[in-house]
Amino acid sequence: MIFIVFYMKKFFSPIITTPLIFFLLSSYLLIFQITDGISFNFLEVLLTTALLNNFYLLYPHSSLKKFWSDSKKISLPLILIIVGFSLSYIYNQQLTNWQNWSDGLGKLLDLIILPIIFGYSVHLISKQDFLQNNSLNDKTTPPLLKIFSLLPLGMTATISYFFSATLIALLGTFAILTSHLTFDNRLALFFQSPNQLAIFLSPALIIGISFLFSQFNQTLLHSLKRYWLLYFSLLLLSLDIFFTKSLGSWLSLTFIILLLSSYHTIITNKTFSFLLIFLQRHTFSIIFLLLLSNLIFIVNTDLFLTFQNYRPHIPPTSSDSRLTIYQVDQKILSNHWLLGVGIGNFQRTYLRYQKYFPAYPQWAVPHAHNNLIHFWLEGGLLSGLGLLFIYLQIINPRLPQKTLPLQTTPKQKNSSPPSLPQLSMPQLTLLYFIIHGLIDTTIWTPATATFFWFTVIYYLNAD
Repeated sequence: MIFIVFYMKKFFSPIITTPLIFFLLSSYLLIFQITDGISFNFLEVLLTTALLNNFYLLYPHSSLKKFWSDSKKISLPLILIIVGFSLSYIYNQQLTNWQNWSDGLGKLLDLIILPIIFGYSVHLISKQDFLQNNSLNDKTTPPLLKIFSLLPLGMTATISYFFSATLIALLGTFAILTSHLTFDNRLALFFQSPNQLAIFLSPALIIGISFLFSQFNQTLLHSLKRYWLLYFSLLLLSLDIFFTKSLGSWLSLTFIILLLSSYHTIITNKTFSFLLIFLQRHTFSIIFLLLLSNLIFIVNTDLFLTFQNYRPHIPPTSSDSRLTIYQVDQKILSNHWLLGVGIGNFQRTYLRYQKYFPAYPQWAVPHAHNNLIHFWLEGGLLSGLGLLFIYLQIINPRLPQKTLPLQTTPKQKNSSPPSLPQLSMPQLTLLYFIIHGLIDTTIWTPATATFFWFTVIYYLNAD
């Protein structure tokens, strides 16, 4: 009995539970039904268990003042998001006499509250000295478990996410080879849509390529021999993302990979090298302009379409469908700009607004196809502002970064070359969520929400 208790204590160490959760992020698809209107998923169980254990460990060592000092950089935006969604949920449920309370509450917990508080708990634990004192380095710990204590929690979580996505990509490859695709020949696996699968796999591809690019100081043959498993994983991830046919993922990943390639001497063409350096130098300005123009376009969709003399195609294309969604977004915002429609209520509201438009090209639309607009629509103005503030912090050029010298000619070698910032892998994954989030809702599944909020909290609060 003492032996079991001892190993249970080891297992519930944050050093073990944190990477385990990130390895099992897709377990949110495993749902347990209690009644017709009440259910829970396995990821909720994992997050709740880890939270209780983390705060049990933190209780003797932390205070509210210390909590605020350790996380003050992004606490206000996250509080705005939680308060905004909570107020919108309560207000809109009262209007309907709480008829659909369980669905909204489930999404509030899965997508906002549990991931954010879990991210905070891991961030605070990583700051504590007692974590090292309770590590897995004693003689009684199996060698396999000692590996988890050698790296920071953020690193082990990221590596676990990469391996999880690789295994899912392997399943996806078998699905491709056996033609288990959707009716329009896209790969979805057990995810609700091909886009959701692409959003889940894309950050893992960025993680893998970030490590691969850092090994370009050796020959390709030596790199292949040493990191053949990494190359194989990247091949699987790339193949699966290609077969999801998610244009948003393709475009966003292209931007990030070009940015990554600008940090290394890979491309020698002068014109292309100049464009890469320009992209590297002005990354944050480009993304800020994309954010601003995207927001202005959606809140003024009718004006832009009228100016362009827009006419829908017959039959409608995917672009027509997306433009219709943005027109409906604009109409809903004009009526619910302050408190929103409530979390989980977008699709019902979208269908109610059919009377204002011609027949919709697409009916099953669960979200606004834009992160900022969706937060504003379902969580009200406070939540929209909170996410916008987080975005602005992610693209803040004053965040900790490496610096790399610009490529120089032989004549310039004697002088000190100017340097450019090299963005870290966590920041690159967050930039992916922002860019793809301009045309889709990239943080609106429990898996991607947990990864996004954890990375935001753990990285933006780093010293």
